[in-house]
Amino acid sequence: MGALGKRLIAALLHEKDSAELTRAGVGEHNLFDDAKTAYNWAISFHDAEGFWPTAEMLHENTGIELPDSPEPLSYLADLVRKRTLGKAIETRMKDAIAELEGRDPDEALRLLNETASALRPLSVRSKVTKFVEDASKRVGDYLEEKKLGVRGMPTPWKSLDHVIQGWIDGTLNVFTAMQNTGKTWAICVCADNSLEQNQRVLLVTMEMAAARIHRRLDAIHYRMPWKDLRDWELDVGTVERWEREASKMDFSGDILIADKKLVRRVSDVTALVNEHKPDIVYIDGGYRFEGNQAGSSGKWENTVDIVTDLQLAAEVTEIPWVVSTQHGDAQTTGKDPKRGPKMRAWNVRYGKEWTINPDNVIGLFANEDMRLMQQLEISFLKIRDGAGETFGSEFRINWNMKKMDFSEIVVTEDDGAPGDTDEGAAHKVDF
Repeated sequence: MGALGKRLIAALLHEKDSAELTRAGVGEHNLFDDAKTAYNWAISFHDAEGFWPTAEMLHENTGIELPDSPEPLSYLADLVRKRTLGKAIETRMKDAIAELEGRDPDEALRLLNETASALRPLSVRSKVTKFVEDASKRVGDYLEEKKLGVRGMPTPWKSLDHVIQGWIDGTLNVFTAMQNTGKTWAICVCADNSLEQNQRVLLVTMEMAAARIHRRLDAIHYRMPWKDLRDWELDVGTVERWEREASKMDFSGDILIADKKLVRRVSDVTALVNEHKPDIVYIDGGYRFEGNQAGSSGKWENTVDIVTDLQLAAEVTEIPWVVSTQHGDAQTTGKDPKRGPKMRAWNVRYGKEWTINPDNVIGLFANEDMRLMQQLEISFLKIRDGAGETFGSEFRINWNMKKMDFSEIVVTEDDGAPGDTDEGAAHKVDF
């Protein structure tokens, strides 16, 4: 790209405006040899002097000659972007062809899907937004959001909606909880809530087989006691109701479920999003993804890759992604009655990136007393657009696995603190 690169530098020095390069995502990484040297010298000169050098000044200082007749910078910047994209696709296609020649078409397809996901940002020219010109539109957006009460897709709980404004397009939201503290159930409750809004849901389970998720969704959606469903002890009336309601399901949306047999990396999920066009993605057990280093799933060195890929995927697909991960030490189960009620963002397992990169980090916690009362606490560990006063606060929801009641517990001034559910403390809840 030497000749094209020098044409680009000539146009930059002629128009004296690097905005077109920014819009096209073009920079030093797209240039080589003399073009890269010329670009770096011109940028350094501009940063030091406050104005752009001429082509003659560049030649005097670097010995590099540029074309005499500069072309439009916007045209050249886009041309460089396209050639970079084409070269990247060509390189990855060679890897896929090598897999085909090695009789591994599944790996070849995975590489192609990963390529499409990774390179998609290069296929769209970015642009700046305008504060003054778009002012009236923002007022209209505010009034429309005020009518709905949320900016994004409503969650199952009003207190959560109040703080995060619903599941907002392009955001990465993380549920974190210790072992046996309801991460999978929370994901399923949220997925069923989205279905009730006629949304098309993609639910990815890295923790268990798809059939086990289907069974949990059945228990939630049809309000069937989980233990009775799990142990094939449903009474005749409940089975008849289940069969009757199942035959009459009428939703414009659906819940599409993919498990570990279909998904290994974040790019696999992005490929499913591109194929099935869901409105929202739920992922149970995001820490189990494989990172860029194949075969080292869940290890510390891959955490940065996994979380970065999740954040980028949410932004690129422009829909909400909701992911669960683990909290606390490996030996911690969440059943320790001596543990205090407060969760801390820094205690998320597998790396601080799980709290730095996401837009929202939401903690799920239950000690022995809460389990006996069939309750679960939801706390706000990180809210990117929060108002400040919500940090460290929490609310409780019912966790009644007999009635399949996961509704928010509303606390009035007279209540003081959340009390027992209808089932009381007769038995300890199964999380």
